[in-house]
Amino acid sequence: MTVNWIVTIALIDGVIGKVSTGPCGRRDVIGYDLKPMGQIIAYARGMRPALDYSASRRPRFSRPLFLGTVVRGLGYIASALVCSTFIHHVDHAWPSAIRVGLVTGIVTGLGVTFNPYIEYYADNLPERRLGALGGFALQSLQYWLFLFDVHLT
Repeated sequence: MTVNWIVTIALIDGVIGKVSTGPCGRRDVIGYDLKPMGQIIAYARGMRPALDYSASRRPRFSRPLFLGTVVRGLGYIASALVCSTFIHHVDHAWPSAIRVGLVTGIVTGLGVTFNPYIEYYADNLPERRLGALGGFALQSLQYWLFLFDVHLT
């Protein structure tokens, strides 16, 4: 993938994030300006979503994925601090930024560790079990939406 495509996709991602917040005109959507910049910098330095990725029978966490997880967490801490300078309704900027960075880093680390195992398991399901699982998921969707009070209007 060329740099032009990476920049285009990152900018589209940022625009979609801004548009999805609605025409609120608030300054707190600056985070959607910082995210594409972080993606462009990460891609330019060799970090890709499929870096060191393969479906495997056990969870794994390689050094490049560890470094990418740490850098992503630190980037989200920096982004939260920048956003808190523009938005003054955050009482404690540092603890809030550290919380955002830690949650992002932990979820990213868990995702890159266990997603190859989940993908391996899904790729090797027998056809009948996969059909039953997909049918259950589709048939129970309406009940999950009601349980979590999700309105689709």
